Amino acid sequence: MKYIGPWSEYYIQQTAPSDVKIRPKHTSIEERSIFISWNESRCSQKGESNIWYHYSLSTNNGNNQVGSTEETQLLFDNDIQPCTTYTFEVSASFGNVSGSIDNTTIMTLVAYPGPPNITKTSSTDSYIHIEWCPSPENLCQIEFYNVSIISKDSDEMFIATKDIEIDVHANIYPNTSYVVKVAAKTSKGFGNFSQEMTIATLQHVKPNTGQLQADASDSRPMSDIDNNTNANSEIPNNELEPIYTNASLHKVTHQPIAISDLHSYVLLKHVDPVQNFEKEFEDLGNRPLHSWKVAKSSFNHYKNRYSNVIPYDHSRVILQPQENIAGSDYINASYLDGYKCSHEYIACQGPNVASVNDMWRMVWQENSTVIVMVTNVSEGGKKKSEKYWPDLRKSCYYGDVVVTNNEEQDNKNFIIRKFTIQKEGYEDNHIVWHYHFISWPDKSVPTEVTHLVDFIHKFKDEQKKAPPNTGPVIVHCSAGAGRTGTVITLASMLDMMEQKGSIDVFNFVKSMREQRIQMVQTQEQYTFIYEVLLEILFCGQTTIPVLDLNLVLCNLKRAIGNEEQTTISQQLTLYTRRNALITTQSPISDPINTCSDFWSIVFDYKSQIIVTLNELEDKSYARYIPEHVSEQLEYGEYIVKVESSERKHGIVQQTVTLKKGSATRDISHFLYTQWQSGVKIPDLESFVQLISTVETRQRSCKGFPAIIVCQDGARRCGLYCAVSSIIQKIKEETLVDVYHTVKQLRKTCPYMVDNMEQYQFCYDAAVRMLDGSQSYENVN
Repeated sequence: MKYIGPWSEYYIQQTAPSDVKIRPKHTSIEERSIFISWNESRCSQKGESNIWYHYSLSTNNGNNQVGSTEETQLLFDNDIQPCTTYTFEVSASFGNVSGSIDNTTIMTLVAYPGPPNITKTSSTDSYIHIEWCPSPENLCQIEFYNVSIISKDSDEMFIATKDIEIDVHANIYPNTSYVVKVAAKTSKGFGNFSQEMTIATLQHVKPNTGQLQADASDSRPMSDIDNNTNANSEIPNNELEPIYTNASLHKVTHQPIAISDLHSYVLLKHVDPVQNFEKEFEDLGNRPLHSWKVAKSSFNHYKNRYSNVIPYDHSRVILQPQENIAGSDYINASYLDGYKCSHEYIACQGPNVASVNDMWRMVWQENSTVIVMVTNVSEGGKKKSEKYWPDLRKSCYYGDVVVTNNEEQDNKNFIIRKFTIQKEGYEDNHIVWHYHFISWPDKSVPTEVTHLVDFIHKFKDEQKKAPPNTGPVIVHCSAGAGRTGTVITLASMLDMMEQKGSIDVFNFVKSMREQRIQMVQTQEQYTFIYEVLLEILFCGQTTIPVLDLNLVLCNLKRAIGNEEQTTISQQLTLYTRRNALITTQSPISDPINTCSDFWSIVFDYKSQIIVTLNELEDKSYARYIPEHVSEQLEYGEYIVKVESSERKHGIVQQTVTLKKGSATRDISHFLYTQWQSGVKIPDLESFVQLISTVETRQRSCKGFPAIIVCQDGARRCGLYCAVSSIIQKIKEETLVDVYHTVKQLRKTCPYMVDNMEQYQFCYDAAVRMLDGSQSYENVN
């Protein structure tokens, strides 16, 4: 009751708030976190008090978290245990009146197990005995244990068992020391191995003599299955066998690499003849690890694009079955864990004719909002994936799901599509973003790192925008293994770098291969992952939206000190776009005259534009263009004549005719006069104007290259090419990427943009281009 005032003779009865309802679809459950939300409660009476929500999260063992909040959602990430049942209750109150309680039961996800603890070992001359107990951290069911046994003179052997002790007879020899360790496996995957223990077998005693011997002839052939292993256990068949050499995925362990050590780690791998990337990739193993009976069944084989890349039974995506259709729950797709959470990704093959409709059934069922495609529909004349989407501004039915292609953004190396999908019988529709990378050769790696990095950042940004109930990101190439695994590893390692300051490529790929075979298919792809991460570490995301350029540039300049030149100078000393330009040195007259060679290049490449970046009066090279209007000169079989000439903004623009026999070409010659001899950079305003003027002319040149000329064909030409490429990217993509532009040029010629003044000039030119865009005739 609320008292209104001394003059009032009545009280106003407070009303209870409306019931709270937990929203199951908006609940996100991880191994050690729970996100939960509920609908907003309302009250018909207006008053000074707000509505409060009172909650509790409890377990059967009495571990409770209680509190109140004015929000309609909560994230529990403190003291949350995996494989644990929690009860969540919430109610609303207004003043002194509470509404009804709603509750739900939640089971947290399975986590990797902790390392077991070896408690006892013993041996004779012919067998060893090992006992262990699971880690006290383990709250999830252990599927089985993997026992590693190795001696100095033999390969590592693995034996799987569901027991917590084992007797090993196979390949155990007298008077030998064995190192043993044990790892546990949950449905999430293998955890870390236990601490290693050393067991020494006894010397052999000859019968009837009591004489000790350690005789190599006492050896016995390898048995296929350890004598103490129950052949009827539920362990996958291929885990029952002892595994030797590189056949096992679990043979070698690697520790995470701190980002501060990454550069030295990669350098060492490139020079070490033994412990190199080839060896590290081989240590992953390459054999099936689990059963895949469903994928191999007779009514599913036609849905598989490749017979050797199919999903394991335990990690496959199971579709809701369609009535009276055998195998309708099958699609060649596997759940994969990311760094942040389980089932963060789905890896699948590029749909074939039989599975296009199933692809959209999966998208709808899993509530996925991002699809990442890293293959072309056809490559090398072979079909790699069906085109499973409609053309722009078209709609198409795929089974009972209708897909509409609303928009497409072409970024040259990748295309971003926005789809709307709707399922028959449902009123709501879903937005799905389709990120399609088109510059990645099959079983190889992209030639340009920057484009792939931009691509990954873009789809990860979209992933971050998605609501909490959004399903996995679907990633596919052709088989759903090589390129797919590479992208997922890179995206997950970016998360690990950000959150932990380290990477763990080996163990992450190993974990992926527990869930789908052949993830990261080639050594080239595996090494490429490290190279990309190293570049990201040194340079970050170098692509800058034009709206942020001024702020980023200020930060870059501020980072450059007297003794520690960081960021800009680091980018320069390490390493993109290919433009329609040819760079060449100015023709010379001594010891031979190369003017005719120069005009041969112009003629053969059908060039219609020449840009000269040195004054023609410079006596260090030959004059290859007549000095006056109407003057003509002969250079071997070529006749060159200046038809007209005008000067504007420090640029002399000439119309030149080039004749060879009966053929005549009209050429525009741009002579730039605002770059003084001995100076590293030109006048900023006129240089940007030069590039803009030339590009305007170049639009009418049918794709034929422009010839850029300077004294050595590199230093001034390089700056022109860099700024031209940067301006082009600004216009086409509204992005600035000075670092990768210069890196690509320096791959062609190391003398291009080889000093800080020119590198800084590239940023200044980008800013000037944006600030003065209306004054440049080619911006539109």
